[in-house]
Amino acid sequence: MDQLTYAYSYSCEGKIDELCLELFNHFCDRRRVVPLAFLMTHWPIMEVSPISVWRIAETMNELRTWHTELLTEDEKRLIGDLIDLAAGDEAYD
Repeated sequence: MDQLTYAYSYSCEGKIDELCLELFNHFCDRRRVVPLAFLMTHWPIMEVSPISVWRIAETMNELRTWHTELLTEDEKRLIGDLIDLAAGDEAYD
């Protein structure tokens, strides 16, 4: 898979954190250790920058690609929203 390109803007920082928190809650509620490990490698984001957003989005994309069977449809949607937001897709609100 080609590496994703991200056009992150600082205005989406709070939305990215909200999506990560929602994913965290999903993974904890379902006791899904592998997805949780993927998320926790780069979240919470300690210092927000384009590279930190790229890292979390790229890692979640890898989770969705290589371990899709571990994810619910809702979790896949949340990951897609996170990736779209990191890519600068203004359609997410």
